[in-house]
Amino acid sequence: METAYRRHVLALLGLASTALAGCSALEGDDESDLGVGDEADEATDDEQSRDEDGASDEDDDSAEDDGSQDALSAGGPPTYAGALPDRSAYGTEVFESDLVGKDTFVVAIDLETVRGAVDDDPGEGTAPADPLLTNAVAAISLGVFGMFALGASPVGGVHADAEQPAEGTPTLCYLDGAYVFVGSYDLEMARSELEAAGYDDVSPDADRAIFTDQASSEVVGVTEAAFVYASGSTAGGDAEAREAVVAAITDASAEADLALGESGGPIERALDSTPETGITTLLAGGGDQLRDLEETESTADPENDVAFDLAPFEGALAVTQTVGGESSEIGDGDGGEGAGGGDTARAVGYYEDVDSVDIQGLEETLDQGDAESMLLETRGDAVLVRASYGSDVAD
Repeated sequence: METAYRRHVLALLGLASTALAGCSALEGDDESDLGVGDEADEATDDEQSRDEDGASDEDDDSAEDDGSQDALSAGGPPTYAGALPDRSAYGTEVFESDLVGKDTFVVAIDLETVRGAVDDDPGEGTAPADPLLTNAVAAISLGVFGMFALGASPVGGVHADAEQPAEGTPTLCYLDGAYVFVGSYDLEMARSELEAAGYDDVSPDADRAIFTDQASSEVVGVTEAAFVYASGSTAGGDAEAREAVVAAITDASAEADLALGESGGPIERALDSTPETGITTLLAGGGDQLRDLEETESTADPENDVAFDLAPFEGALAVTQTVGGESSEIGDGDGGEGAGGGDTARAVGYYEDVDSVDIQGLEETLDQGDAESMLLETRGDAVLVRASYGSDVAD
């Protein structure tokens, strides 16, 4: 597993678990509130039935239908993909640095959920054993750490002052050590306040600003659509690598360029099947199969830390996982009762071909989780997993 997402994500399990429990639709006790109704049960009974070869009755048809993956589409990449650049823009030296790995790893969380996590009483929590939930908790922890790092810096005040009401869903993304706040920002206010705080403007462009501070190792990028932050504590690596990453993200945002989602192949398909909202973890191997995805034990606090775990999708070319948000509406035909809630986990894995899909291995791994119902089906060279949970999903 690449170092960019192999690192431990701090001892924030209680805070993260509270945030996950607070996802909008996790508060109901009734089945109708939870979206685990008759329709979900019927889907599980019918679509998860297997023949002697381990394939569902529908698999043979879907494998032959080249258009079957269209049902996995979320209607195009999520809005925040506009701030995710083609990573080749970093330059060769950055790819050879400690900051960036060859695999593309993205975390995206709606900003309201992250802020709720910061405000909530952490309480006590333990890492979920369910592999479909582990990454959501790790993502929340990573997001909370980014908010703390930003809040401890003068840049936090600049961000708060420059933030404007946004259309759609403001989102916090993580890519290669940089935190990307996607929303609406007053560029000139941010530029003025960063200059007043003593940061150095290193961008000549009028439609974007990139500031650095040698003493704090911080790099800040701002456009009208995104606010990007990285420092030695959030990214590691050398200052030039951090600046190259922030500059590439800022440029992508300013130019409304969906380069990362337009490069073709697994990364484009993964982004295309990722919903707009929810807690998302995405990993793509740049054309190579994903290997060594076992969960990594933290060296700092093994009992309390949580690591990203995508091991069930070993051998895939790309995988995207989402908890909550609109995840239940995609790949579900008629939608399902859980639309818009936080009680549904969804994952899509893309493989080299249908023969590369290890259905039996996926079933054995994912059946160990806490879902009240689960759907697992193949669609050509793709696998769709949907799981529904009760209100105690984060307990």
